[in-house]
Amino acid sequence: MAGQTIYFQLLVTNSGDTTLTQIEVKDVLAPGGILLDITLDSLPPGVTNIQQIAYTIPDPPPAGFLNNILTANAPLSSLVAESNVFIDINDSVPGISISKSADHITAPPGEIIEYSLVVSNTGTTDLNSVVVSDPTLGFSATIDLSAGETTTQLVLYQVPFGTAAGTLITNTATATANGVTSQSSWTVTVSAEAEIFLEKSADVSTAVPGDIVQYTFTITNIGNLPLTGIVLTDSDIGVSIPISSLDVGMSVQPTVDFMIPFGTPAGTFTNNASVTSDQGAEASSSTGVMISPSASLIFMKTASETQASPGDAISYTFSFLNSGNITLTDVFLTDPTLGIAQSIETLLPGMSFGIEFLDEFTIPAGTLPGTQFTNTATVTTDQLAPIQSSATVTVQAAPSISLEKSVSPTTAFNGDTVTYTFIVTNTGNVPLTGIMLMDPTLGISLNIPDLDPGDSNTGMIPFVVPMDALVSIMNTATVTGDASGTIVQAQGTATLTVNPLFEFTKTVDQSNANPGDTVTFLITINYFGTEPIFVELDDELLDLHGIGFILSSGGIATDSSTFVIPNLPGGTVITNTATLTGSGVMEEASATVTVNSVPGISILKTADTASAAPGDTVTYTITVQNTGNVALPDVTVMDPLLRISTPPTPIAIGGSQVVTGTFTIPLGTPAGTIITNTATASSSLTIPVQSSASVSVLAAPVLAIVKIADRSSAAPGETILYTITVSNPSGGTINGIQLTDAVLGLSVVIGTLGPGDSINVPASFTVPAGTPAGTIITNTATATSPTTLPVSDSVSVTVAAGTSLSITKSVTPGSTSAGGIVIYTITVINTGNTVLTNTTVSDPTLSLSIPVGQLQPGQSRSQSIPFQLPFTLAPGSVFTNTATATSDQTPPVEASAEVFVLPPPQATVTVSPFPAFGLPGGEVTVTVTVTNPSSVTLTNLVLVNDFLGINITVPSLAPGGSFSIVRTVLIPAGTPAGTEFSSLAILNTDQTPTTAAQVLVIVQPAPVLALSKTVRAPEAVPGEKVRFKIQAVNTGNTVLTGVLTDPLLQLTIGPITLSPQNRFTLSVPFVIPPETLNGATITNTAFFEGSGVAQQASASVQVLRVLDVSKVSNKKESFLGDTIRYTILVENGSVFTAVDSVLQDVLAPSVALVPGSVTVNDVVQPDSSLRSGVKLGTIEPGQRVVVRFTVKNLSIPRSTGSSLTQSADPLSGVLLNQAVVTFHVLSPSGRNVEVQALSNISRVIVTEEEE
Repeated sequence: MAGQTIYFQLLVTNSGDTTLTQIEVKDVLAPGGILLDITLDSLPPGVTNIQQIAYTIPDPPPAGFLNNILTANAPLSSLVAESNVFIDINDSVPGISISKSADHITAPPGEIIEYSLVVSNTGTTDLNSVVVSDPTLGFSATIDLSAGETTTQLVLYQVPFGTAAGTLITNTATATANGVTSQSSWTVTVSAEAEIFLEKSADVSTAVPGDIVQYTFTITNIGNLPLTGIVLTDSDIGVSIPISSLDVGMSVQPTVDFMIPFGTPAGTFTNNASVTSDQGAEASSSTGVMISPSASLIFMKTASETQASPGDAISYTFSFLNSGNITLTDVFLTDPTLGIAQSIETLLPGMSFGIEFLDEFTIPAGTLPGTQFTNTATVTTDQLAPIQSSATVTVQAAPSISLEKSVSPTTAFNGDTVTYTFIVTNTGNVPLTGIMLMDPTLGISLNIPDLDPGDSNTGMIPFVVPMDALVSIMNTATVTGDASGTIVQAQGTATLTVNPLFEFTKTVDQSNANPGDTVTFLITINYFGTEPIFVELDDELLDLHGIGFILSSGGIATDSSTFVIPNLPGGTVITNTATLTGSGVMEEASATVTVNSVPGISILKTADTASAAPGDTVTYTITVQNTGNVALPDVTVMDPLLRISTPPTPIAIGGSQVVTGTFTIPLGTPAGTIITNTATASSSLTIPVQSSASVSVLAAPVLAIVKIADRSSAAPGETILYTITVSNPSGGTINGIQLTDAVLGLSVVIGTLGPGDSINVPASFTVPAGTPAGTIITNTATATSPTTLPVSDSVSVTVAAGTSLSITKSVTPGSTSAGGIVIYTITVINTGNTVLTNTTVSDPTLSLSIPVGQLQPGQSRSQSIPFQLPFTLAPGSVFTNTATATSDQTPPVEASAEVFVLPPPQATVTVSPFPAFGLPGGEVTVTVTVTNPSSVTLTNLVLVNDFLGINITVPSLAPGGSFSIVRTVLIPAGTPAGTEFSSLAILNTDQTPTTAAQVLVIVQPAPVLALSKTVRAPEAVPGEKVRFKIQAVNTGNTVLTGVLTDPLLQLTIGPITLSPQNRFTLSVPFVIPPETLNGATITNTAFFEGSGVAQQASASVQVLRVLDVSKVSNKKESFLGDTIRYTILVENGSVFTAVDSVLQDVLAPSVALVPGSVTVNDVVQPDSSLRSGVKLGTIEPGQRVVVRFTVKNLSIPRSTGSSLTQSADPLSGVLLNQAVVTFHVLSPSGRNVEVQALSNISRVIVTEEEE
């Protein structure tokens, strides 16, 4: 009706699969005009654009209906869509309308949507019992509406967790009354949202330090996206748990056991857990466990030694640890034996310290063995019963002896008498017997009476200073004693200075000289003695022997002698020493001369003969000698005629070099010719030197030869004997004579024949079978030499008619084993020169009989026959058989062959090394060798070993032969120590049975430990708790046993046993000390030692200080009744903001706060309490806060036992005062932590009255 507002909700949806652009959206009301005309830039597939338009019906209203038409046109895609709705306008009937809207058109799961339901009475009559409902929202209400009245209902709705992204939540509200109904809908698109929920709980509500608390973490994906890379962390209890993925609506519930640390303060132990994911979802949850108060103290007393000897000093150490969680007060240590009474006012939870008393007690001298010194210390506190700890030191047997030795006087001349004093003392705690004093220098060996502990014995011995004593006499005496079988000894030394009797010197007038030079030595003797003395002078080099002098006090004697420098190497140092002897006198004096370097060289050339004939070879010898006294580094020899040119050669002093060369007298050289040649030697240190040799040429020599035969004719097969005579009819020796005869196959080296000498050379020749009768065999012998012309002689033999038959028999192989196959070859030859008929060959062993028939001269027939040797033949025996040949013209002839019977064939396989050892990840080289120790060739050798990857075939292996296969095996990383890889190398051959050898590789221990240490917060603020993670991983292949220590964390864990690949992980909290300076680095190192490994790992935390607190007073001294004004400056010099800052300053009982004196930045804080804390609020980086207050002295300061660092010196009346600022800060690790900053300790001296 008129005046009523109608709400149109317009929805444009892209129901296709491509994005639409430039969409023209128009909403027209007829009548009424255009309500909406917009263009949408784009609309992705499946996305709905929602618009809401309000329209108020005018007064008077239009008659009939309102037609609302919505058009969407996407001209670029040629798409048009239209939708309309009719509204009936009738003033004469009841009317109702409902319009629904919300504060969201998109919302993620879990989001709260506020819906507005506007219900209007659009009719002209009142409406009663209007029912407004929305099933989706779970809403239903009944209301009354007057005509024209409008009411609004607000309804909240939470998008269900897990609802998929893109889901359209469309719900419809309905208003019904008096038969009329109106509906209105609203659509919300569910957006994608990663959400996670974390709930943390503990299985107990209360605990004490040391209890195990189980924490349960419930993690739920409450978003509508799957989550991955989820990490649950709880740094307070050292938890970091990865969870790979979590589907929508799914939950996981890990549990962690945690031990409440010793020393945890009473109160609520709260820790915070957080969870994150790769999609950015995060959540946190905290839980608290109430820690009950408990008092506990660990007290220990230790001695530096459990066994000691008299005179040893013992140190004692007292260790205290408040292992409870409440402060211990009036801690008092007493130790009557050591006279210790030590007071400790307070001991905070977890605080530990040690007191060391160095060399506090000395074992009295003479204390008997077995004596025990036990003393007990007692500690009392206000909270605990007395605690005692004892330490015992047992005195051990300590036999000991000392010797003091002295001489009087301490200086003397030779021949004087001095006195030595000896003091022997039993310095041990047991009696000494069998005491013996020995001094080899004094020639004494004395028995000393038995000595009880502490007793001494003194003796004096005179001694005459020997005449030969030099400079000083230092002699050592030794004393020994027996303490029930234990021998002890001591030494004492005394030094006597001997005044010199002589000054004995020797000089030379030249320090350097050449070989052959003359030098003069001067010897001088000065005598300082008091009595005349006779001495003798000797000098072997100068040939001085027994030169006598009688010297009075202050007397001087000299000798001057000359010496010729011998031919010694350059640089030689000639040391000349003279000796002075006499009654008790032995003196030496020396002087030196260095020989200069003088190089020299000589050469000599000789020939081995003075004359030679043409063709003779003359040998020349060239000798080069080093005639100087320095080595020649590069001597060369040249002789053009002999074509000699030697490379540079070093020659030592006195050494020589010999070079030989030959020269052959040319043939035709006239007799009487003189051949002269010259050799030259030179070096870089000398001038060249030469030497020549000459040879006279003689007349040329000649040879003669005669050859004869023992017959003039011979039949085929007959042997002719020849004699060849070679002679030297000339007057000179002939060398290098050689005799040759081609027919006889002769080549003989005769060598040398002197004048008139001759030599006979025999030779033979067999007329070849089949040579025709009448053939003339002529052969020629020739003699030659390098110095003569060749000479020859021939002889002829006529071949006669003759019959001859020969047979040969051979076998291959010549040796084999029983049962082996051999091949016999039998050959018959007509070795005559006439035809043979009815020729036959037989061999009974081979069952052979062959008719050969007719054989022409020289003709032969051969037959090869295989034969298997009997298996019964014994190894080492010889198998022999014979073949026979016959003919009509010749007698039978035979030939035999032998086979040596061998042992059966065999083969060996060896593996080296055996066994082989290696480390995991390393390589091992194994060699497999096959040997044929038999005497037959092995064939088709097949060697197989899968482990080494061997599978080869060798065609054959000769007797005695071998071959090796080398393979490298990689031992897999991580293979346990002691693992054995065993296999067989198998060999097969045609001749032998299967042979095998074991291949064995044993893995050796390789102890390796990977020790790592990390800290979750590489940067932290003072007072923050960080957590160190220590991990030891056995990356080797053998079990490791060792101890893990961490001095900073006061950890000693072990022995730890780790099997290969096992790991030990430890997470330990550590609180950064509040007093740590800004920028300091706390480095924490863990150590692991054992099983042959020693590793260490470190992690560091850099400390970033937030607040600096400084405290000053307006006076250093005060008195009773006086006031003291304190100023505390709190500065934030960091980049962190300190929030919820509270300053506490617990005053000592001896002072009282002046009311109304507390100011913060000069603003009075009338309600602030220093004990409960003055609130400073947030302190930004760079901000300073100044707190001031005044106290009044009520009494002389005494210890208050306060837990807030207040203490006083009860003897000096010094008031000690310290402020603490507690605050929260978001640390570099991202955690919100509560920490403290401490001020310096202010000291004010308080007296009874003003001074």
